[in-house]
Amino acid sequence: VILIDDLKDIANRVSQLRQKEREYRELFENASYGIHRLSIDGRQLHANPALVRLNGYEAEDDMLAAMAGTPHLDYVEAVRASAFVEE
Repeated sequence: VILIDDLKDIANRVSQLRQKEREYRELFENASYGIHRLSIDGRQLHANPALVRLNGYEAEDDMLAAMAGTPHLDYVEAVRASAFVEE
């Protein structure tokens, strides 16, 4: 049995999570410096508009397509890259 208070608590937590997600998206999309997300094997999954511009592209899809198949962990020392992948 779920009580009304439990439902209110769940709804409140969902609302807070949605707000945090909006804040993250705004930060990612509007940052003036380049940010990207990588897969565990170093493939770029997502890049913000600033990084796309810094790399000379007009669209994120164009940049990601051009960099497909190129691992991006090589800017990190090999030992640290291995530790990152293990984590």
